[in-house]
Amino acid sequence: MPPNQAEVDGTTILTSPPLQAAAFDTLDLHYWRWFYAGGGPGPDTLRAEVSSDGTAWRLVEEVAARANSWQEARIGLEDILSFSDTLRVRFVASDGGGESIVEAGLDDLDLAGEKFVCDPFMPAPLARPNAVGDSLRASARGWDVLLSWTSPPRDAGHDPATEFRVDRSTRPDGGFSQVASPTSPQWVDTGGAAPSAPGLHCYTVYARNSGGLEAGAP
Repeated sequence: MPPNQAEVDGTTILTSPPLQAAAFDTLDLHYWRWFYAGGGPGPDTLRAEVSSDGTAWRLVEEVAARANSWQEARIGLEDILSFSDTLRVRFVASDGGGESIVEAGLDDLDLAGEKFVCDPFMPAPLARPNAVGDSLRASARGWDVLLSWTSPPRDAGHDPATEFRVDRSTRPDGGFSQVASPTSPQWVDTGGAAPSAPGLHCYTVYARNSGGLEAGAP
């Protein structure tokens, strides 16, 4: 082949067909390129560009330095453009003028990406726990009241408790409201026995899990 017969004069563009990329979260453009330019005023360049619609193009890289060898390029595209099912890649080799020799070649081009799929976590359904029952005990520790009880056992119709609900009132016949949600079978009512506290404290403890409060609880 005579010298300069296959080299670039003016501009040569190589464009890919539309590529389905909308499903990806990350995308890497990988290729090997050969670019040689010399002997003219330039600028002589090889540009890699990408487009979401085949109309508006974004620059991926521009090569102007001669490299008389194959060079590898790998560029992440997620910060350059939005992915679509009409994504295109093109390469533009330009001879800036004069009697320069411009050679460009491409090989082993591929796009590889990842899609992140996160399924919502759904814990296994639990059957409501057994009741704490009459295992609740209260004792004074200085000006504090220590409540302790036994975690209800699991059986064929009830799963273990994962936490408890402590209700408190100043009378035994009603007026209870929740004051704590411990996960272990004890709780300290700080200052519950102090002189400034009401004269009577009544407590109720319920077992619960994701299936709800123990059977018969309000």
